Amino acid sequence: MVKKVYAKLFVVAILGGCFYFGCKTGTKTTGAEEIKLATSFKPEALFSPAIVLSLSDTDVPATMQVKTQGSIVTFESLAHGTVFDVERYEAIPASFSLLEMVETYEPAVKLIGFPMSIGDSWDWNGVQTSALIRRKAKAKITSSLDTLHMEGAAGLETVKISVALEVESGVAKPRQSTLEFWFAAGKGIVKRTYGTAIVRRPANMKPRNEEGE
Repeated sequence: MVKKVYAKLFVVAILGGCFYFGCKTGTKTTGAEEIKLATSFKPEALFSPAIVLSLSDTDVPATMQVKTQGSIVTFESLAHGTVFDVERYEAIPASFSLLEMVETYEPAVKLIGFPMSIGDSWDWNGVQTSALIRRKAKAKITSSLDTLHMEGAAGLETVKISVALEVESGVAKPRQSTLEFWFAAGKGIVKRTYGTAIVRRPANMKPRNEEGE
């Protein structure tokens, strides 16, 4: 009788704890609620060398390669042996930041901080350079969890970073655009967009560093 009473009290305590604190289910995640170290999150990793670049609704199959020089990580997209798209980032123990994607940014725009919690947000102020023209710019960066539903990464939970960018345009209203990045912990950038016209995503194949391979 005593054992049954203790068993009931244990169940009530567990249910009460779930009600008060919230219980986690056994769903697979790759973008934990907190990001701690660059060495484990690996934002500079190459998710897949086979990619597709969508440029104004035109899909271009390409191969991506990574070059590292000191703290600078460069992703080059090649088609028919020619480099036609470049992304450049700064990877240091404290942060992973954007230096170049279509335009260049000074200082670099922080995308991931070490450590940080999902849901964190921060501001950036600096200069955007396009075709040698420098313009003052600012941005609001936000982070969230997002599960991808797309070829090559279906069901993958990622850390989504949104950069709401405003660039001085010479008129009263600044030019606005949004840059978005989806990171998988330990696997790098899965997808990135520049507005709606430029998208880089994986081709329909498994990443070379997928778990279990």
